[in-house]
Amino acid sequence: MGVTIHFEGRLRDEAAFQRLVLQVEAFAETKGWPTRRFEESDVRLARVIDEHDVDYVGPTRGVEAQPHPDSEALRFEFDQSLFMQDFCKTQFAGLETHRDVVELLRELAPHFEVFDAFDDGEFWETNDVHVLNQHLKTIDGLLADMKRKDPGGVGPIRLESGRIVDFIESDQGEAPLEPKGLKRLLGFLRR
Repeated sequence: MGVTIHFEGRLRDEAAFQRLVLQVEAFAETKGWPTRRFEESDVRLARVIDEHDVDYVGPTRGVEAQPHPDSEALRFEFDQSLFMQDFCKTQFAGLETHRDVVELLRELAPHFEVFDAFDDGEFWETNDVHVLNQHLKTIDGLLADMKRKDPGGVGPIRLESGRIVDFIESDQGEAPLEPKGLKRLLGFLRR
């Protein structure tokens, strides 16, 4: 529900990978974002390609930055063919963070053979902060309405994976979720 930027692409070559990592780190340093490089030997990535669910299983490597404590991590995780697909929710981090994430994606796009982005806030497409701000306000209003209608609901919640769930409804208006019930629900959502 919250404003999210979705992006994917395949890098031109190994040199482009090296340049991208350095560029992410340099950009993040200017913004005060923490970064980390990673390399994993066996990962399962759930992807959607041409509207079909496609899992990748194998090694990955890349870099991630944390644009804001209230956003998801901006993760560039590449498979063996230098393809990546991810998203970053910025709804709770504000307009400036969203704008900065889009700025970085635009700077990185030339490293890719093909690069696509879809922005729920339409800033990628329009470069219009007024349009982005309207989307952020609309979602904030919808979430406030959900909380008023369901005071036992909770959100936003950061999962162990780092992903953010906007709102979890209570059980038909009953008391707020108890820690045991919430733990069970979050375990289910992590699958």
